[in-house]
This record gives sequence, C-alpha cells and structure tokens, in this order.
Amino acid sequence: MQFKATREAGNADSRIYWGKNFLTLNVDNGDQPINIDLNPGKYNAEQLASEVERAVNASYGDDKKIQIVQNVDDTLNIQLYKQQADGSSQGLSTAINVDLLTSSFVTDTESISLTGASPDFTRDQFMAHTQSKINESLNVYAVDKYDVASNAQTLGVTNKLFARTEGATMSEVLQKTQMVKFDYRTSTNTDGSSDSATNVYAVYSYYNKRPNLSVYETVQTVATSGNTFEFSATENTLKVFTNGAPAGIASGDKIRLAGSPSTAVSNHDYINGREFTVSSVDTTATRPFILINTTGMSFPDDGFTLTDTAFTVASDESEKVEAYFEGASNVFEGSNINFNSKKIVLREIGDTNKHAYTNSQIAGHGVIDTTSITGTTITDVGHEFAAGDEILYTAAGTARGGLTTATKYYVGNVVVSSSVNQSFKLYTTKAAALAGDGSTNIITLSASDGNANDLFTKTDNVTTGGIFKISSTQSYNISHAVTETAKTVTTVTNATTEITGLTNHGFSTGDAVTYTSSAPATDLTSGETYYIIRMDDNNFKLATTQANAHAGTIKTVSGAGNAADTFTRTSRDSLSVLGLNETTTTTDWVDEKNPPIKVEYDNIYQRLNFTVDRNVMGTGTDSNFNSFAIYGASTATSTNNLGIPTLDDTTEVPIRGGEVFNAETFVADGEEIQLNDKRYGIDVQYNRDTKTFTFSSGTTGETITANGAIGVPTAQKKSDILIGRYGISTTNGSVIDSTDYYKGDNHLMGVGLSKNDAVKTVGKGLAASSAQAIGGNAREDLTQVFRLSATLAETTFNVSVNGVNGVIEIPTGFYVGSTLAEQLQSRINQIEDPITGEQVGGVTVKYDPVSNNFTFTTGTQGPESTIKVKGAAKLGLADVPLGVGSVPKIYNLVQATDSQGNDLFVGSDGKVTTTPPANQVDGFFPLYIDEGELTFDKTGKLQSPKNKVHYIKQEEGFSIDLNIDFLGSTQFAQPFSVLSVNQDGFTSGRLDGLEIDASGTVRANYTNGQNNPLGKMVLANFNNQNGLKQIGNATYVETAVSGSAQVGEAGSEGFGTILSGSLERSNVDITEELVNLITAQRNFQASAKAIETTTTLTQTIINIRM
Repeated sequence: MQFKATREAGNADSRIYWGKNFLTLNVDNGDQPINIDLNPGKYNAEQLASEVERAVNASYGDDKKIQIVQNVDDTLNIQLYKQQADGSSQGLSTAINVDLLTSSFVTDTESISLTGASPDFTRDQFMAHTQSKINESLNVYAVDKYDVASNAQTLGVTNKLFARTEGATMSEVLQKTQMVKFDYRTSTNTDGSSDSATNVYAVYSYYNKRPNLSVYETVQTVATSGNTFEFSATENTLKVFTNGAPAGIASGDKIRLAGSPSTAVSNHDYINGREFTVSSVDTTATRPFILINTTGMSFPDDGFTLTDTAFTVASDESEKVEAYFEGASNVFEGSNINFNSKKIVLREIGDTNKHAYTNSQIAGHGVIDTTSITGTTITDVGHEFAAGDEILYTAAGTARGGLTTATKYYVGNVVVSSSVNQSFKLYTTKAAALAGDGSTNIITLSASDGNANDLFTKTDNVTTGGIFKISSTQSYNISHAVTETAKTVTTVTNATTEITGLTNHGFSTGDAVTYTSSAPATDLTSGETYYIIRMDDNNFKLATTQANAHAGTIKTVSGAGNAADTFTRTSRDSLSVLGLNETTTTTDWVDEKNPPIKVEYDNIYQRLNFTVDRNVMGTGTDSNFNSFAIYGASTATSTNNLGIPTLDDTTEVPIRGGEVFNAETFVADGEEIQLNDKRYGIDVQYNRDTKTFTFSSGTTGETITANGAIGVPTAQKKSDILIGRYGISTTNGSVIDSTDYYKGDNHLMGVGLSKNDAVKTVGKGLAASSAQAIGGNAREDLTQVFRLSATLAETTFNVSVNGVNGVIEIPTGFYVGSTLAEQLQSRINQIEDPITGEQVGGVTVKYDPVSNNFTFTTGTQGPESTIKVKGAAKLGLADVPLGVGSVPKIYNLVQATDSQGNDLFVGSDGKVTTTPPANQVDGFFPLYIDEGELTFDKTGKLQSPKNKVHYIKQEEGFSIDLNIDFLGSTQFAQPFSVLSVNQDGFTSGRLDGLEIDASGTVRANYTNGQNNPLGKMVLANFNNQNGLKQIGNATYVETAVSGSAQVGEAGSEGFGTILSGSLERSNVDITEELVNLITAQRNFQASAKAIETTTTLTQTIINIRM
C-alpha cells in the first residue's frame, strides 16, 4: 500500500525502498534464478546486508511448508480451568474449539485454498492464520454468530465487549486524503436501550504518499474567505485560519489537516493529511488562527499562501475509537512480516468504553424470534428496516416455514407507531416491496420450525444502524477517477420508482456515471453525469450530486428509459475505494493486537508455545481462570503432526506470569519451498570504507573435469553468482517481464542492468569442504532396534551449526541407527536463530553401521562452517569434537632467479646454473594437495605419519584393542638397548575420593592427580511441586495435579544447582516436629518420674520388711 512513497516509484528524494522483488540471484549456475522479498522494517547498511543474506538463504534452503492434514491437524481445543473450593480444577463445559481449516483474513490475503485439501503454509502464514483463528474462536465463543452474548458470562467478559467494523478489501489505494464521519452510538444500559449518538471522524491520510488512519472527536473548518493558510519561510511558521475561534485547541496539542482542494496546487502536499503540533492559538484576532512551528519539517524555501476552503482541522484524537488496516502489524507474537488485507477496521478501545450490549441490540434489528410468527407480518419493535431494504435471512436452526436460509429478501409495509418501527413484511423483489400491495411476491410464514436466534441483516451495511454508522452527510467527498467501458441496462429506468435495472452493475453509492441514450428517459440528459444510489447488486437510482447520493436525494424520472441506454462509470466514490461501502460489524472482546491467548513458535525447540495473559483472564480478574490446557481433536488417540497432544496426554498449565504450555516438537512435512537447486552459506557483507555490498556464493572452486586434478574424482562445477533485479513497474511495483531476470536495477544495493562498475571475482582452485562432526562409537549395536527415553534425557540433542544453536527433541520410542539419523537431520534443518532469523539448512546426518557411529555434515562450506553436536553417551555423542570446514590451499611454484633476474636451474651435476636442462618440461602445471604435512629425515625416510596403526576411539574408562602388524618387521639376533625413554602417561593411582560439582557431574579423584568424570546427575522439576504426593521421608511421586516430571541439567533454566557435601533443607513442619519433641520430652520425664516413684516404693517396702 505504500509503494507510491518508494524510490522505485520515482521519488528521487525518498528514503523508502520497495522490499518486494528486491533482488534476483543465481548461485552456482542453478537451473533458474530466485527472487527475494525482504521483511518490512528500518535498516542500516549492515542490517540490510544481514536481512538480504537471510532472505537469500531462506529462498535457497531446504525448509518445508507446514501442512494441516484434514481430520488430523485441523482441530485445536482450548480448555480453561477454575480452581474449586476443594482445590480441584473445573474446566469449561465445552472447550473452545478452533477450526484451522476454515478461512481467515490470512488465507484470503495469501490466496490459500482450504477446500478439499490439506493445505500447505509457510511458517509465518501458519502462525498468523492460527492466531487469527484463535482470536475468532474466542470471540464467537462469547458472542455467537447471531450476535448473542451466549457465553460471555462464562468467560467473564460480559462487560468487555466492543464493536469492530470491517470494510471490504480495497481494490486500489486511494491517493488522496479523505475524512469519513461516523455516527457512534453508545448506551449506559446493559441491553443497549436508550442509546445516544456522537460523531467521530476517521481520517484516511495520504500525506507523503503513505496511507495512514486516525480517528478524531472534534473538527472545525478553515476560514470561509481570504487566506486559509499562510506559510512564512523566514519565520518557519504556518498559520491556519479557522472559521471562528479554534475551540478546545491549545499549545502542544496534535492536530491533523485534511481537505479536498478544488485545484491541484503542489503546496497542498505539504499540509494535506499531515499531523502538526500546535505552537500557539490566537483567538482574539479579527481572523483567528492556529500557529505551527515548521522547523525541520521539510517545507519549501519560499513562503506560500493558500485560499482553498475545503479543509478541516481535526483535533482531540479519540481515546474511544481507533482505525487501522487489518493485518498490517502484530499479527502474531514475534512476527517480522505483515499480512495486510487492505481492509479498514474501526473499533472501540479503552476499558471504560467496553460494554455488555451487542451491536444488534444497538441497531434495533438483527436477531428475531420466528418460532411464533405466522402469516406475512413480522413484528420486531424498534427495528431499523426501511421500505426497499435488501436483507439477508440466516436461520439459526431449521428455517421458518416460508423462508429459506442464506436468501435475500426485501422489506416493505413498515408500520410505525409513536415514531418507533413496529413491524414489516418481506417480498421477493424490490419493486414489489416498494409497491407494498401486500400480495404480489410477498412471503408468508408458516407455523413450522424457526428459531429464537434467526438473523435478519441488511446487505447495504453502510446505512445499517448499529454502534458505527457512516453519516449520511460528509464534510466533503472525493471522486476517484477511473476508466471503464459502458454497461447496457437490463431493465429500463422505471418512471414510477426511478429504479434502473443493470445486472451485477458493480456500482456503489456516490459513484459518478455518464448516461448515454438515443431516446433518453424524461428528466435525464444523454451525456450528463449522474451519481449512483445503490439499491442492490442489480438495481440503482440516480442523484444529481455526490452529496445528494449519500443523502438519498433521488433524481426524479417521469418518463421511462430505453433498452439500449448505457451507463459508464467515470469515477468511484472515495467510500467505495476505501471499502467502506460494504462494512460488517461484529461484537468482539479479543484485542487482536494483543490477544489474551497467544501462540508462538519456539525456534530453539521447534514447537508451538501457548500463553494466557493473566491480567486479562487470570485469577483476580472477571474471568478468574486458574489454569489452561491445549489439546487436539477430542477423538484423537495420539499427538498430531503439529505437536498438539491428545486430551488424555495434555498438561494443565497455571495462568501465572511466564507460564507456558509447550506443545511437542514437530517437523514441517509439507512441500519444499525450494524444489530444485538448493544452495547454502551465501554471504552478504557491507564495506563501510568503500560503501559497497559484497555478495559471496558460499562455495569455492573452478571448473575441473573428472580426475583433472589430484583429489577430484568427479567433475567439479565452478563457484559462481549472478545478481540483479527484475524490471518493476513504477506504477505498482509489479514485475514487468518475468522472463527477463536482470532487466531492472537495485540502486540501494548497487546492482542491476545499469551498474557498470560492479566487480566480479571468479572462483579458483578446489571446492571447499563442509564441516563434519564425527561421533564416537555407540555403546550398543545401533543396527538393532533400541529405545530412547525422554526420562533418561536420551531424546534431547544440543546442536550448533555456524553459530546458530538449537535443542532437538525427538519422540520417545524405538529406532535403529538409520531412522534416528533421519529424525535428527529433519529437525536440525529446522533450527533458526530467534533474533536474526538465520536458518540452518543442508545438514546431513549419516549412520555408519560399520563403525557404529553418526556423522554430521554441514550444507555450508569453508572455514566459517562449524558444527557441534551433543547427545546421549550411549549413542557416542557425549563428547563429539567440533567440526570445522576448510578451503584447500593452492601452492604456486615460483621460478628461482638470480640477482639479474635470470632463471636458475639445477644441472645434471647438481650445481645451480642459468642454462635450462635439455629435458625441461615446458609450461606450468599446478598441483592441488589436501591439507597435511609429510616429514622426512636426512636420509629421505618418512618420519611422519609414523606408521599404519589405526584404532577405534573408545569412551573414557574403556580399554582399547590395539592390533599391530609385525609381519614386515625385522629383529636382528644381537644385543640391543633402549637409548631413551620419554614418559607420556601417568603413574598408577587408586581412587581417593568422589566429588559432585554444581552441574551434577560426578568426578573421581585418584592418588596420581587425575580427576575423571564418571557421569552426571539429572534433576526433575514439576509445574506444581505442591501437588506431589509424599510416600515416605523425602520420597515423592507425581500426580495429575503436579504434572509430569521435566528432566534437565542442574544449573539450566528452571532447575537449581547441586551442592556437594550439603544437607537438604528440611521438608518437614517445624512447628509440628517441635510439638512432637516437647511431647516426647514430657513423656520421658513422666516415665522417669514413674520409675523414680517405683524405686522409692520398692525401697520403702524393703525397709518395712526389714
């Protein structure tokens, strides 16, 4: 929508560039070039280079789209729980159901078909679509499609409802500023009764050729005579003369100037649609004015004055209503791109402006109980239908007898009593409805079926009542010139009703049309311009002015027209261009810019995360929910392809700050984004000194035939890169010729058809090698079936590729080495840096059944390529060395010369000479060798490598089977002695003690000074530790309330540390134990006293006997 503001559109001074079709590249002679788009945003040169690099590698990469499989992945359920008095959780009686295979503005904007297929989405498309469907489902759960607040109280959002009015898709960008006045109706009653209306003014600004929307509550016109604007270049001030003293405007306030100039003056571009800050207001002058300081606002060097009166000063930006373009920002958490649907949205904002009534209750029509209506009269006190209105009937259940759901009818015979509409009748044609004879084409309802929530809505939503309604009068109207062909009438203009029939005419109220007729209708003139009053898709009336068209003032026609009459649209009404001629209003409660339930993609763990805003739905709010859970279809028996668990396996997560529902990791299994020539490691850099961009292919090497050089067994393609840009239209930015890849220019990057000073460096030498991380031997035979357990942390792998880190989680289950390699490879190639967006791609994972280990190889090449993997010790991945790529070195032999520059040679006698030998080979032949070094002694014998011994590396603590072949060795039968011995080991030692560090690593100390790790202790955490069940002493077991154990390493996020040699903090009730101690002490004292008494009595008895 902002293309006209870009440099590509011809604005030489603009600092805005068009990010679509930004560059065309072909790396290493691919079959077809790629074309990249950039994410919208602000960049400096280094950031731009990084963004281009990200976009190129993403386009060339091996990422797949996310597929939503029908009847498997299409259902998402959200359950919200409240804590009961007994501590248990009680969920909603019906979970909130999200159907991912129904359309959203994202699928409409991206043209994604959802019919009869399992559609594929890019990740951004999927995330935006899913968030949009969650928002919609939350809204519909509270206020159903019949605009009845059925479950608003259940969700605790009864008093959080607001109106959201959405326009139709803009077919083109209105290139003028337009102000639209709305009647904004509110009520202080919960049922919407006794409502009152105020005006709000939505301003569509096209200042600086950038569409912008804002809403104001106060407007005033400029002066009706004399200068309306005076700009002083010497004082850097702009005076805005108003019609009367500026009311309610003070220094520091923000105002916006909006107008429809009668003449095209370039100086209008400096003010029209622009926002200003008021410096001062002069209300005492004969001609009051608003003074604006224009310093730094890029006004012209010369002053100017304007006299146009069709301008309005808008002030007091509304805190009750806002306007924006749907999908232009904040589509989902972490979004870097937008999905602008080109629809204007107007909605209520601010907590104090939320309410309990619905839009239909304000409108006075909509939901009608048809269960008891028979005959032709439909009673609905307070409805706002008028004779001739086209309405759509939608049955809530089975349609009432005589009516057909999803069918359009026409209103007639409106009965009014005491200025309040009481009833109406329905007809099948507009003409019959307007005639209202009560018999022709009338609808008769019979006593069968129907529903209390049957819905009747006007199809012409512009004039529909409700919370937002476009006013019949506007401050000014703009016509948008168009070039169209003539359309011939299908029904001649009626002399009684002034209605003209033209099937699917496509006109909107306010459009200008030229009437052409050889025998014009009475009161109409052939060649004259009239304005449309739209009746429905096939009928319209005429007005003499655009204002009359909006006011509904009809041009009288006293004589019928001709069957050959034509109407040619010459301009469109601005409301039609903006899509505001067809609006739809819903009653919502979810803030789509900051929804209460959010879905995010976790780049590190490759899974979906869900959060609930505790300030909106948590405890202490009207909703007062304590926890939530996410699960798939109620009939699902296993986790679906999106990582969404079943109802039985889901986890209840508390609604507190920072609590996240983590779905399981999943692999995108849709079609590949780049089907054929995949490339990795393309590099883009910016040089500040030369102010140039450098593009590198990410590969090295020249063209070499098979065996054309040492170490080149197969043909080697040359490293190459071509960069340019499609030729794009200066009108709308579209590609002019899709077959000519390099016809245009990218002046920002300095590449393109006209750039003659670009420097290209061709590839040389051998192809660079990828980085490889080679794991150790697995502890068990991986050609046999084995099981990996999440409890033992065997399913978690830490991977870093070229500095991009990720944690790979594979499902618990049974594998063999090859299937595990496939799982790892698919997940590693989904890793993405959450900050830069840099993606991992091209990594291959191979299992070698002979050496029983895994090899990880990067898709990128050269010394910048690195890969590091850490996994379970049983798989040989506990201590994998860092893999680093390399570039083969080329050694160019240089001819030796003497001080005079003569070539030097070695003669047959071994002396240096300037005379070339007779058998000299002409020409120079480069020798390519791999990295490495050969060392010889003075006799020419090879010193290094020392021998051919090869052994398989073992894990620490395991013995090595070292087999040495002595068949080629010779031992002479004579005395010998060892000349020298170099100690390179350790003395024998015995275990001296154990220690455990803070990370849980158990280490053994030996008397020879060695300290070796033996293993690692893991910690378990629970979502609700208070829910654990004690089964004795310090032993606990998990319960449904505590949630499943989450196993991790000590010191990592969410887990504590381990203190060696320390006692665990007491987990008993101190008060209770002290009481028990006191009781025990007293019992002891009592027992001691009893013994003492017994002893005394015994002694007394003995004394008596004596």
